[in-house]
Amino acid sequence: MASVPTVKNGECRTAGIVLPRRSCWPDEWESLLLQAGLCAKPKALQCWTDFCGRIGNIENLDESCYRLFPLVAGNLQSCDAVMPHRDRLRGVFRHAWAKNQKLFMDSIPLLQALRGGGVDLLLLKGAALAGLYRDQGGVRPMADIDILIHPEDVPQALGILQALGCTADKTVTTARLMELLRYRHELTLRSASGAELDIHWHLVSDSRHLEIEDCFWQDAVPCRLENFSAYTLNPAQQLLHCCLHGAQWNEIPPVRWLADAVMIIRSGVDWNRLENQARSLERIEPVRDTLLFLDRLDVELPPGIVARWRDMPVTMLEKMEGGYRAYRPDSRQRTRQLAWSYLRWYRGRPLSEMLGHIPGYMRQIHHFRAYSRRMAFLWHLLLLFLKPNTLHRGTS
Repeated sequence: MASVPTVKNGECRTAGIVLPRRSCWPDEWESLLLQAGLCAKPKALQCWTDFCGRIGNIENLDESCYRLFPLVAGNLQSCDAVMPHRDRLRGVFRHAWAKNQKLFMDSIPLLQALRGGGVDLLLLKGAALAGLYRDQGGVRPMADIDILIHPEDVPQALGILQALGCTADKTVTTARLMELLRYRHELTLRSASGAELDIHWHLVSDSRHLEIEDCFWQDAVPCRLENFSAYTLNPAQQLLHCCLHGAQWNEIPPVRWLADAVMIIRSGVDWNRLENQARSLERIEPVRDTLLFLDRLDVELPPGIVARWRDMPVTMLEKMEGGYRAYRPDSRQRTRQLAWSYLRWYRGRPLSEMLGHIPGYMRQIHHFRAYSRRMAFLWHLLLLFLKPNTLHRGTS
């Protein structure tokens, strides 16, 4: 397993300060909350009690902790009489439920309009997983609705949504739309009521495996978002997407992705299918590390699964990628990451095509606003092209 540290920043949290996060993995406080939300009672109650006993003021916690409170409230709802900070937990749960209901109310008409306009879509992430959380609409807080559509349907979808008053951060001209489709994988639109809809046209941000993406559609399964009937990824692909999206560094870590992974596993996963598709995408490592971390939390997993994935071989390319995705990068490391992602994206394509798309790619990435970073990107592209193992230097 890749190095998954336990970040001991409890004293800073108690003082209302949070140390800069080094990796995507939960720290000791978030781990206790995950156990309180996922483990069977009485262990879950003990973890919540331990968590509460170590905090000075429950109001001083950061957002990553508060995001897990509804999960804890849902898991410990039968322990109200002996649960510390019961009223605070229940209040956060009700608040999350109300926000989710408003998001659904504002978003479902947009989804219905897309379908009515002939745009096929798959629900992703929280919208697809809401039903797995024991039908408790507040257990899984959501800030937006994520959907996957076919790349060729993006212009049609944008036209429908813009006609309904949805807008993007920047005006999407025809030229910009072409660059977005070529170099990005998603676009966020906001409705007049403030609801956010994330439109994805590729499931994996730096891969364009069209045959595998066809499988995502062919193997889709029915699901529901309130009164809206839709389709989503099958559980194996849901788990793969969850691990790919979650096991990467973020300033505000969405650590609830580990809870999502557990709910997907509990719904039943075809592990052979998961392994085959993870291997096709060269993404064994994030799935393996997710399972090993859940095992460390003592979350119940299917017998033999952890041992199977612990010993699963990964390629050198996967190890290199895992070394930079999980940890907070500095500017130099971020440039290396983008260079690696670009090469991974264009692997197998003509060299002339790879070189010709560099200017457009840099226009779409905010990191390249500085001229020095553009030059460094070109330098790292050359190094990686000639000697790929240079990427791994300094990323651990």
